[in-house]
Amino acid sequence: MDLLRPSLRRRGLALVGAASLALVVAGCSGSAVGPSPAATVNGADISADDVEELVAANQAFYEQAIENGLDTNGELAAALEETQGVAPGTVGRQGASDALNSLIVTEVLHQELEELDALPDESLEDEVRAELETQAGGAEALAEYDEDFIDFTVRTDALQRAYRDVLAAEQTADIEPLSDEEREARILELYESVKAERPLCLNIILVTAEADAQAALERIRGGEAFDDVAAEVTIAPPSTTDGGYLYCSDYEQVTAAFGADLQGTPVGELVGPFSADDGTG
Repeated sequence: MDLLRPSLRRRGLALVGAASLALVVAGCSGSAVGPSPAATVNGADISADDVEELVAANQAFYEQAIENGLDTNGELAAALEETQGVAPGTVGRQGASDALNSLIVTEVLHQELEELDALPDESLEDEVRAELETQAGGAEALAEYDEDFIDFTVRTDALQRAYRDVLAAEQTADIEPLSDEEREARILELYESVKAERPLCLNIILVTAEADAQAALERIRGGEAFDDVAAEVTIAPPSTTDGGYLYCSDYEQVTAAFGADLQGTPVGELVGPFSADDGTG
């Protein structure tokens, strides 16, 4: 299915805010995650459903933790708010991007450890779960929290520990073990290695005249939020209600739609305006 055609039917000029890297839904402000894969890591798809399910698990955990009196400084309430979109059944910008980033890092680690024949075994996952039970006040107390959230936490923690063990084994007795910062840099290096396989997501402002596009651009550069300006002036539904969020797609489709090569566009970069005509955005 061509994801461009349903949304890009009007002639006009487009001012584009791009979200590349892993921020596949980071450009949306309350937009439902789309049906295409959210990311591909060395051939392994991370689906939009995977992202939605992890966001739902995070939301359930935050709600339960708040109800249990664990939110002493308001951080959990703020984190919960970030996962929620404007409309019912939608996903908030930061919560969605955080979930996707977590899924990508987890998949990167899994593939790296699998290649090294060093995946965590069941005993390591049991060890992690036992520590969570202790922190929660027992197995019954831990069971009160969202099962999917706990399972994902156990899996990711076990992968992190297994990876640390691999890095430690690579060191000789005369070399200091890697610091936490060095380990994070190594993981980031692996994460960045799949950058080219991740899609580009766009927030757009579609208007009918170049003067309108330039006026919108000046407002945003002057400090107004892209979402607010888009909601006020764009003529392209559904982005009028979603802060300009339009779709995620591969770079080739985006190039064909806008006549511009956006490969490597930094997260949050503002580009355009571009001419738009039936497959322009």
